[in-house]
Amino acid sequence: MRLTKDIKEIIYENALNSSGYTKEMQAYKAKLEKFAEKVRIAAFGGPKKFKEAEETIEKIKSLAEKLPKEPQYVSLYRSSTVRIVFGGQRRSIEYADKKYLYSPILSVTSDHPLALEMVELDKEEQLLKEKKSSVLQAVRPLLNSVTTSAKLLLIWPEAAELIPVVAKPKTQLPAVKIEELNGLVKLPSQK
Repeated sequence: MRLTKDIKEIIYENALNSSGYTKEMQAYKAKLEKFAEKVRIAAFGGPKKFKEAEETIEKIKSLAEKLPKEPQYVSLYRSSTVRIVFGGQRRSIEYADKKYLYSPILSVTSDHPLALEMVELDKEEQLLKEKKSSVLQAVRPLLNSVTTSAKLLLIWPEAAELIPVVAKPKTQLPAVKIEELNGLVKLPSQK
């Protein structure tokens, strides 16, 4: 089987999965999502004030729906990101499922527990990026040096589990019968 660009991309993804990168990245994103929610709650002033703010937001939303839609649309600002400012840094953390929420910006000192947690999450993200890069830097040159899966398996037999199972393409039969085509074109010319 020829190693097309699409098949190589699948092999890259399979190599990342096999190395554990994909699961680690999913776990990291789940941690980041939990952290974003902690930042959002802290930005409102804690769990009690957060609950009060959510109730108030719901009331405002129901009142906003009663406003006339013409000539201008009235909307409350919502974002799919939570923003935190600490130690001169401004970070936006995007929710994985792109949910749109009302969220103020949290500003804390660089020694605040949430700021320290953000620094640790940044370090973890950097390690994951480095892991992805090292896997791809090891696999890409090898894949680029071969053109078929057979040649790849000669060089790297263990790659068999990374190669996708691709259904063989169906051979397309001609739409016209060969006898009719020969009669139309007057082949063979020896007759």
